[in-house]
Amino acid sequence: MQAPTRPPAPPPLHVHPSRLWGLFVCAIFAVVAGHVCYFWVMLAGMFRGATYPWLFGPPAVVILLWLGYCYLVLRPRPASLIIDQDGITDTRMGGGAVPWKDIRHFTVKTLPRGGTNLVVTLRSQEAAKRHLGRLRSPLARFDNRAYGGHWLIRLTSLNYDAVAVLKSAKAFSAYANGEDWR
Repeated sequence: MQAPTRPPAPPPLHVHPSRLWGLFVCAIFAVVAGHVCYFWVMLAGMFRGATYPWLFGPPAVVILLWLGYCYLVLRPRPASLIIDQDGITDTRMGGGAVPWKDIRHFTVKTLPRGGTNLVVTLRSQEAAKRHLGRLRSPLARFDNRAYGGHWLIRLTSLNYDAVAVLKSAKAFSAYANGEDWR
């Protein structure tokens, strides 16, 4: 009798940052930078002794900072969210994959004040501290991304399809548990 063969793993899902979101953020900062520069020139122009560096130097710095930020947001970047057979990896938090054996449940939720998130419930608070503790900043106690064993992965600034994210997560979870994912 032949042993049943295990189906191949589902294809990994790589979710990249959204260029449209980056353009939106740069446009907002362009409006703010434009207002700051305009009011600076108006304010500095009121003084008779204003020289050209004093008049145009600070606005030039604001514009250069805005251009630098737009470059950082719009440059090609690697995937921010990776769902594969190793687990779920959020590279924005600087870490490794949280394995499927430590994940109890996940869902995609649109929160009224927080955009769209992939909400991952870990099996225990210890697993949350073990996996998410190394990903977090020194100010982590003020952030609730792992509150109560829940890990909120923000999808709002990513080029994502909520159905594809949830479908891929379910497929890999089933594959990790030895079930048929198709």
